[in-house]
Amino acid sequence: MQQEHFERCFSRRKHQSGHWHTTDISAVNPLVRWLVIQLSFKHRELDAFSKRCFPCATVVDFGAGTGSYSRFFLQRRDAAVVAVDWSPEALQAIGPPPRGKILPVCADLHYLPIKSSTIDGLFSIDTLGHLHHQEKALDEINRICRSGAPLFLHSECSDYQQRWPDRRLLEKTGHDPIAALDGHVAVRPANAMHSLYEQRFTVLQFFSPAGIFGWFLGYPEKYKRALRAARMFIPALFAGGAALVKHLPGMKTVFRCSNMFTNRIELFLGIEGGGSCFAQCRRTIPESRKVGSYVPSIDVVIPTYRRSSLLPSLITALAGQCTDNDRIFVVWQGNDPPAVSGSARVFLLHRKKPNLPAARNMGLAAGGNPIVLYLDDDCTVQDGLLDGHRTGYAVAGVGAVGGYINDPLFPPAAELPSWFDVTTGELRQHFALAHSGPAISVMGANMSFCRSTLESIDGFDPHYRRNALFEEIDVSFRLLHAGYTIHYCASARVTHHRNPEGGCRSDGRSRNLFHTFANVAYFACTYAPLNDLRTWIRFWKYRLEYLSRSVGNASMEATIRHDPRLVIAGLAGAVAGIARFAVYGKRTGLPDAVIDAHRRWRLHRRVKAGWIYPHRDRCGIARYSLDYIEALSGAAEVVDIDPRWWTSDRKRFRRALDNCDLLHIQYDTAAFIRRGREFYTTMLQGVAVPVIVTLHEVYDEDPAVFPRSRLTGLFPLLQFRRFVWDVRHPVQRAFQGHLRRCFGALRILIHHRYHADILVDKGVDASLLQVLPHPVKRIAPLRPFAFSGLPCVHLGTSGFINPAYDYDLLFVVLERMGRPWTFSWIGGIRTADQQPFHDALIARIAQRGWQNCFHITGWVPEEQMPSRLSDIDIVLALFKNRSSSGSIARALGACKPVIATAIPLTKEIFSEGTAINTPGADEPPLFLTPANADEVVARIDRLLTDTDSRFRLYRGLSRYVETVSFEKMASRLVGLYRESVCI
Repeated sequence: MQQEHFERCFSRRKHQSGHWHTTDISAVNPLVRWLVIQLSFKHRELDAFSKRCFPCATVVDFGAGTGSYSRFFLQRRDAAVVAVDWSPEALQAIGPPPRGKILPVCADLHYLPIKSSTIDGLFSIDTLGHLHHQEKALDEINRICRSGAPLFLHSECSDYQQRWPDRRLLEKTGHDPIAALDGHVAVRPANAMHSLYEQRFTVLQFFSPAGIFGWFLGYPEKYKRALRAARMFIPALFAGGAALVKHLPGMKTVFRCSNMFTNRIELFLGIEGGGSCFAQCRRTIPESRKVGSYVPSIDVVIPTYRRSSLLPSLITALAGQCTDNDRIFVVWQGNDPPAVSGSARVFLLHRKKPNLPAARNMGLAAGGNPIVLYLDDDCTVQDGLLDGHRTGYAVAGVGAVGGYINDPLFPPAAELPSWFDVTTGELRQHFALAHSGPAISVMGANMSFCRSTLESIDGFDPHYRRNALFEEIDVSFRLLHAGYTIHYCASARVTHHRNPEGGCRSDGRSRNLFHTFANVAYFACTYAPLNDLRTWIRFWKYRLEYLSRSVGNASMEATIRHDPRLVIAGLAGAVAGIARFAVYGKRTGLPDAVIDAHRRWRLHRRVKAGWIYPHRDRCGIARYSLDYIEALSGAAEVVDIDPRWWTSDRKRFRRALDNCDLLHIQYDTAAFIRRGREFYTTMLQGVAVPVIVTLHEVYDEDPAVFPRSRLTGLFPLLQFRRFVWDVRHPVQRAFQGHLRRCFGALRILIHHRYHADILVDKGVDASLLQVLPHPVKRIAPLRPFAFSGLPCVHLGTSGFINPAYDYDLLFVVLERMGRPWTFSWIGGIRTADQQPFHDALIARIAQRGWQNCFHITGWVPEEQMPSRLSDIDIVLALFKNRSSSGSIARALGACKPVIATAIPLTKEIFSEGTAINTPGADEPPLFLTPANADEVVARIDRLLTDTDSRFRLYRGLSRYVETVSFEKMASRLVGLYRESVCI
């Protein structure tokens, strides 16, 4: 009691004399406020504390004195401040605040007349050192504050007593004269104060400036008296001189700046432990309410802006799921208040300037429960939402939980709730999976955080503005950087309606595009890997190209038109985002967890390839493509794209190409020509993914056309002839142009090695080329050939009727056959301009009287091919020249013996077949013969009569079909896909 009486009397004398009348600082002006917080740690930390408090909070100024710090606090935050002090003289001197209200309360700081858990925040400056029973005062602070309430505690400490000149003063006088002058009756070392705080609160930040030069720059007038009393005359002389200079006009500010400058240098060098300590704390959540208990409480935060029609039903649904301690905070922005009213459970917070991350932070500061759940205002919740989020934190280390979101924009199928493409900066989310599991991000419509975790990373970044694109991804990545994990909970469900009214969706296209690319640029500056910066820029450049297109373009237009205002808005937004990062940002790079997830996902996921081939054409490329796509279905996702869509339905073409990892073009020059003009080059200009091209036919000179290189004549005449040749042969002219550009491909696939030699001679980089043999599809069971007892041998072939086949040789062979025969040509003409050639062939057959034994079927549907080929005994492939042919592959897949003329194509098949034989075996997949009728007839006779020859051919064919099957080639192709997209 004697101690308390002394403290009261000392306090009264100090207030009556004016020594404890702290100067009010008006800091309404932002520049003045900035200068003040730079000059004073007390004001700087109080300013930081005010940002952690939510508007309309009830805050205690613990040891308020004359209320100068209360008024400074209210200049920053509109709240109700309970100014507690035991000096009536000090409380009577409290003037009116600039806004909010100050409620003076005269009370003993050890026994506060305030109900438990009712205070939303508390700060104490220059108070705890004047109390003998600091533990009791801190316990009282712990009692009156609600769970999670922010605290700022400034206290005097005794570390300065270990430094000169205070150490020398103690030795000479036996007591601390500076503490006696200031009334510091119970000062402790900084580490002891930190220990007291940690026993009761969660300490977020703690520091103690050393103040080595404080005796000279900070308080020279106090030290002058103390040093003189201790007979330390030389230091007293310096202190007296400093005190005299300090009282000159303007010098007090100079001294304060110098003292603050030296304090900051001390902190920068790690020199701490002086006469005061600063602590930013939070009222610790009781053990019974921590995450991991059966019923952790939740604060539900719902930011809303220009959209409140769904709020009443949303809050009603949430109220039915809340426990006694759960609370709902509606943060409304702008000037349109929501159509809901506050209650004991529902609290309304107002932020005039719209900013979604800042609104989320306001809701975070307002609450105190261990879990903070964020919902969009255009959601409807399902039963079990809150309980699902509670159970998500049962596993240690979980910092955030993303809930199930029924959203119309999610892709139709996905394997993970979210993944991030490290190489492009593209984020894909699918929070509608049926099973729970780990995730790398959350989505703003339904996400929750452990409060302590979110506060430890300073909440959401308010520099993501308006549509705030990437704001929840940014906070997720910062959580991962801090070592926490993110969990996806499939039982915590909402439906996201994406209401087009209100919010930032009602912004115009230009404004929305500006903020989109400003946020993208700000995010990229923070996280984009430097090695992938080029691909990030390319991806978002094409994204801007897509988003800036003019609305209402005709699909048949040859060029895409862009709105210049949208292009300028996007570019200006990117520049603004970079400037914003330069001022506010901090580069961190991607978390290791995101990079590892990207690698795992790319390793195990199915590649999505867009296949461009002519769908409706009756050609081998279409059949080949369909067979390949079927073989790829188990290992890759293939999207069929018809090249004609580029000219007839460009939107459909773009939609098909959307989200593809690469583009695989089955190249046929004629498929990319419309009205005599090629569109292949234009089509590839808007493709941002790797391109692979398969060339099915490669000639040194097109055998069907007189070579352009052989045109002769004087220069003017030669130029004219070349011009005429280009006009008459648009397909060949387009092919040469594509060839010079290497088909715009990352990789060029060919079926034979001699194709590579031709392309290299024409200037194609050999590193782009890769041989992938023409695959064989088995359409009949493999069984040995048997021709015994045949009254008539059935010969045949398949494919288009064209000049590449050696019909002269075929007719001579048929004339010289020594046994009855029939011949079937399974196929017909490809285009109408080949009709004269077909008619001439029919005439030649009629001249020989073969109408009954020589059959041309015309085009045969795919389902009829196996039965047609099964009727043939021997397939003749008597080519003059052929770059690549599916007809031989068809025959081998039907397990038919093939006799072919020796051209580069058949020679490679022969050599590949013999290369996979067992050592020393002569078992080719087909028989080769010179382009000589007698040799062909002899080979047919030997095949019909020689059992050993048939057996060797069967063995070689079986092995070849197994080696180059569509399944084996598809597996190799998937490997090329993964390599091309860096998987």
